[in-house]
Amino acid sequence: MHLRRLLLLVGIATTGATIGVGASAQEAKLSVLWNEGDEAVYLTTQSMAMTIDAGQAGTGESVVEQTAEVSWNVESIDEGGAERIATIRQQPSSMRVEVTGPGAQHGVYDTADEAPPEGVAALLAPSLDSFVRHGWAVQIDARGASLGVALPEAVEKSVGVSSHEPAIRTALDNLATLAAPTLPNELQSGAAEPGFEWTIDAGAGEEGAAPSLAWTCRYAGVRDVQGDPVAVFEWVGAAFADESIKVESTAGEALLDLATGQPVRCTRELEFIVTTEGATTRVKQKFEAQRVD
Repeated sequence: MHLRRLLLLVGIATTGATIGVGASAQEAKLSVLWNEGDEAVYLTTQSMAMTIDAGQAGTGESVVEQTAEVSWNVESIDEGGAERIATIRQQPSSMRVEVTGPGAQHGVYDTADEAPPEGVAALLAPSLDSFVRHGWAVQIDARGASLGVALPEAVEKSVGVSSHEPAIRTALDNLATLAAPTLPNELQSGAAEPGFEWTIDAGAGEEGAAPSLAWTCRYAGVRDVQGDPVAVFEWVGAAFADESIKVESTAGEALLDLATGQPVRCTRELEFIVTTEGATTRVKQKFEAQRVD
């Protein structure tokens, strides 16, 4: 499995966020607030389990699991335009990817292992090594949305694609923003109360990109988590533009620190069925990001 496919499979998701200090749950103005010199560390885990039923051709299963600890370092803040934009250097300090496919296909890439990876993992190792060694840069605006991920030239050469390619760009945007919701104007202005719902489009349906997916999010107000007030967002629905892909269930929430305006934790689950001629594929995806510094 090529890294391009791996990133695309674990990256069908959306984007990140934060909050103004001292506002009530009804009056909170939510916006991302990174400052130059800020540092943070997030532990992210992703998994995708896929079961294919091809009728008389048989069935098959594959699982991709990924864990990475990534440092965020805010290099600069641009307040010269209409949006406040943070440029953040993201650098993995550890990464583990396990791939299990039909038959005897299996492989583990782990930066903690001294022995070189074998099998499927050996094919992934050069590209993943490059990601871990060089990291990447992302620009995030006050909505928590990624304005673009820039891969170092060495990473692009190793992966064999440009960071502007739709599939790679979508997957990296999701990782770069911790897959948290992009905030609408109603929440940024403080005009929305708890219970407000909005839709986020993930993917523009570009050729080579992940299938276009629309998430429905709900602002659930403010909650105390271990004594700290956080804004809570819930994933309450999703739908693909492609009628051959049917969403079965969604779940999860994102927590944003009211004091710092920075992401604390995000969990999200998506289960869907893809129906094509001669085959039915059931897919289960899970994503979790937790601040650990």
